[in-house]
Amino acid sequence: MALAPKGVRVDTVLVFTANPFSTKYFPQIPDSSRLLPDGSIRPDSTVGLCDPGSEISTQQWRRTQVPLYAAAGSLSIRLPSEFTSMFLDPAHLMWYGPSNPRAIADHISLSFGKQGYQTISIEGNAQQTQLHECQLLLPAGQAIAVMLFTVAWSGPPASVQYYLLASSDLNAGLPIQVVGFANDSIVQAQFMAALRSIEVSRK
Repeated sequence: MALAPKGVRVDTVLVFTANPFSTKYFPQIPDSSRLLPDGSIRPDSTVGLCDPGSEISTQQWRRTQVPLYAAAGSLSIRLPSEFTSMFLDPAHLMWYGPSNPRAIADHISLSFGKQGYQTISIEGNAQQTQLHECQLLLPAGQAIAVMLFTVAWSGPPASVQYYLLASSDLNAGLPIQVVGFANDSIVQAQFMAALRSIEVSRK
């Protein structure tokens, strides 16, 4: 896995340019000690709280309840009604937004039993921008580590992709990993609002 040069310190913005036609893993971070054995990235426990932003209301969004097979209890999350859920297996759930003939559809996934931020493999001459990491506190007191970043291509055609990564141990002994992909910052903000709607019940 390629990493940014040692000695580079970046707080909220990190720019990395991949070689044309190569495959690289994102997000790119300057601290290789945070890499876990499976390639995921360990969250930074020293970062501050996430900005509340516009506080998008999720009250009218559909709530989906997910049983936690490996632990007693369940998890629920709200997403816009246009997102369709798909259970890939008991440990992996995904929601897809409306199809887009000119781009990959917006989507977000939940995986259980995995630690850290999942890395994304991307091909082509891509540039990473706007890397930001923070801690999201839920009303019940649980913390979710969040990383937001964008990947851009100068083209032709020029394009930008928006990512959200999250990691938490909301239910003791069962790590949760979230990956969100969006074609604009509005949907990325909706994914942040969806994270805030998460509720965990224990039996």
